[in-house]
Amino acid sequence: MSATLPTSTRGLRRPAWSRAMEARALQVPRDQLEGAIANWHHMGDQAQQLALVRENAQARGPELTLAYRNLVHVTSGYRKRRSRSGAERLVAEPCVVFVVRKKWAQGERPADDLQRLPAHLMAWASIDGQRVLCALPTDVQPEADLFGVRPRGDSMGWTDDPDFPETGTLACVLEVSEGGRRQRFALSALHVFSPQPHIDPPAASHGRAFLPLSASGASLHAPPIVSTVGFGGALRDSSSGLPSFDVQLARIESPARVRAALADMPLSRQQPFITDEAMFERLASQFFFDLVVPENHPGRPQTPRPRMVCEFSRWLNRAQTIPYNARRGTTRVVCNALHTQLVEMKIRGPNQPLPGDSGCALVVYLGDGTCALAGLFIASHDKLPFAYAIPAWHLFDASAYFDLPDGASLRPVNP
Repeated sequence: MSATLPTSTRGLRRPAWSRAMEARALQVPRDQLEGAIANWHHMGDQAQQLALVRENAQARGPELTLAYRNLVHVTSGYRKRRSRSGAERLVAEPCVVFVVRKKWAQGERPADDLQRLPAHLMAWASIDGQRVLCALPTDVQPEADLFGVRPRGDSMGWTDDPDFPETGTLACVLEVSEGGRRQRFALSALHVFSPQPHIDPPAASHGRAFLPLSASGASLHAPPIVSTVGFGGALRDSSSGLPSFDVQLARIESPARVRAALADMPLSRQQPFITDEAMFERLASQFFFDLVVPENHPGRPQTPRPRMVCEFSRWLNRAQTIPYNARRGTTRVVCNALHTQLVEMKIRGPNQPLPGDSGCALVVYLGDGTCALAGLFIASHDKLPFAYAIPAWHLFDASAYFDLPDGASLRPVNP
């Protein structure tokens, strides 16, 4: 015979007893929390910490967003702190990031409010060969920091579109191998090579010339640097439920100009690109990154253009959209596109990406004069010093491209 719950327990009626049990279940015992915090600090390996907060955010994001009404997105990255003057800085402390509609002021909500976001999330991890419970730090960041992200388009050359000419740059040279045949192409953003791309159905330009700019940034009607091909991604509105891939390839017409454009980023022979999140996070814990912006941007404030150094901030997934100018037939529209994954980078110093700065490479210099490709820069914030890039491992995933031959493989190479 199975046991049944009593209607009262030591004077408590069942509803009150149930609420008391729920309240206890919502609390992490103090001794357990203190031990879990100590385990987190004992871990020591920042790359392992970054991986743990990323995995936790990916696994628990939907349920946490459902549980907390003010929460709109769960991701991971570094903590952000704001001074009394309003200046924001990144702190190299890995954490689960709660993106909220409104960031409550200190003391605005009572500490026992069940909708108060937790300062830690509990997760198991391996430390010194043992499974231990860790308290993962959390950080609350306002959604306003993500509103105002816009595509850019860099100035090494310009796409000769009769309706919407677009300036832009090249990120790298990519080799496509298939059935013993190898071909080299230049890679840039789709919205650079195919200005205001077509949607419904998505289509990229074919045979469009990408022409040089002068040293002062003037458009030149000269032999093309590259000409576009149909290998690339697609721009889709988020209402379709499908991700966009803002990437396109172009046939190299002037190898000398391509070599000159990419001279500042010799790729490492051993590690030409970052292959996954774990490698990215390991390098982010050791190095800063660079946006390889070109010298001949027509709006550059200084000559030569200063080095644009940035640091990892956080990951973004399909919850974030970016508004692109696009075409549906002959009508101009705004396409709110989402991406499978983006990396947010904070620009260090006063120099920011300029309007017209998409398509350049995000790289990490490895200390031996070479670099690894970390991503393709596609957008930046209107007001805040943040840049957004498609991570490198997505750029070399053949399944993300239209019209590539079956069995094709992709890799970056030096021109």
